[in-house]
Amino acid sequence: MKPVNESVNLLFVDDEEGITNALRRLMRQQPWTCHFRNSGADALTLMQEQPIDLIVSDMRMPGMD
Repeated sequence: MKPVNESVNLLFVDDEEGITNALRRLMRQQPWTCHFRNSGADALTLMQEQPIDLIVSDMRMPGMD
């Protein structure tokens, strides 16, 4: 469990930019650090750079399911 003062990192992945933009607007008032990517490859790159606590992903995307 993370300490109270440490931010939670969420990752949202969807190939439709309109969906990730809507999620960005929805999540902007939340206390968590939210990341948004439009491909599985971009999401994997981000996960190599920093830890992610929760991933919310589209299940069917071009090039990667």
